[in-house]
Amino acid sequence: SGTLAAAFAIRTALRRDAVFRQRDLRLVSASQVTPEILTSTDVVYIGQMSGFSAILRDPMAQASSFRVDDSLVSMTDLPSGKQYRSDGIELLDEQISRRDYGYVARIPGPSQNSLILIASLRDAGLKEMVDLALDGERLALLDSRTAGSPQGLEAFYQVRTLGSANLGATQLLARPLRSQGIWDKSAAVPEYRPIAVPTGNLR
Repeated sequence: SGTLAAAFAIRTALRRDAVFRQRDLRLVSASQVTPEILTSTDVVYIGQMSGFSAILRDPMAQASSFRVDDSLVSMTDLPSGKQYRSDGIELLDEQISRRDYGYVARIPGPSQNSLILIASLRDAGLKEMVDLALDGERLALLDSRTAGSPQGLEAFYQVRTLGSANLGATQLLARPLRSQGIWDKSAAVPEYRPIAVPTGNLR
């Protein structure tokens, strides 16, 4: 239910944007993402880290410096070896503050498109990452901290909650991705043609 709410929040926001109203926005499950979809359009994944299908997981695993642990409730930062574990499914007393972790990334796609990841270990983190994705100022600040990152970027956040209320997110890491060579270039892919936006509509 948390993933559905997050997906519809993002879709509603895109529908309000003049640029995206001109584009075909389809809501599909991660398991329905095909190579044809991944090479012909922009893809936004919204959900828990455990929900990645293989076609999305493989490029992320190559480009990211994080690994989702086998338990699916923790992630490890490979350069430092530090593990970050969500306690969102362990603490049942709603008066106890909980920790979850959120993750956002922009990965260059195989045909000049983009793969956007808005994800978390559990629902609390996902809700906060959606709020981040809908905040233009916070996104611009993230982009500036990673110098635009033409190779893509990833950012990792600790999310604090109290019961069903989020108490905010703290950015722990933000860095460029290692995206060079993550896509198989041996097969031809269709050219990505984004819709031209009239200059007067840019803000």
